Amino acid sequence: MLVNMITRGNSKYAYLAGAIDSDGSISVIKSHLQRKEYRCPRFVLEMTFTNTSKDLMDWIIKNFAGSYRERKYREKLSRIGDREINQRRIAYGYKLTAKKALPVLKSIEPYLVGKKRQAQLAIEFQENLFNRDTKTVKAGKGISHYLSEKEILKRTWYSETIQKLNKTILRPAETERGNPYLK
Repeated sequence: MLVNMITRGNSKYAYLAGAIDSDGSISVIKSHLQRKEYRCPRFVLEMTFTNTSKDLMDWIIKNFAGSYRERKYREKLSRIGDREINQRRIAYGYKLTAKKALPVLKSIEPYLVGKKRQAQLAIEFQENLFNRDTKTVKAGKGISHYLSEKEILKRTWYSETIQKLNKTILRPAETERGNPYLK
């Protein structure tokens, strides 16, 4: 069935989906922004991919946007007989976040196999991001938005659920439950 979906026009989406399935990650990252007396969590959709082929990274940037960085690893030499072999290569890390990741995830989601549920939750998270319960406060020169406790719980659920899926292989019945905080 998946083979029937792939045509010449959308094969690049299927190719990227395969790359993300094998060497990539889809996450909702939680971090904290320190504000005077208030600790405000921040949640960001992030799609990453690591590979040793610079040509592949250039192709991904040309076709999908985003950016990549060269990651240098410490040299590690191994001996095989009388030869020394360098086991570390230069790797390239691709990253696409938030609004820029959404259209790419929507395009590759039909072709994902192992990370399909993570992609579905990430898409749902990003699409619902602005249907939020926030408190707006004038702070200094600008305006700050503080998330309500309910909104923090919703976003934490997405972050933790995707994180668990990334760590384990679950049967579909175990991943079909929705976010209890959306109700």
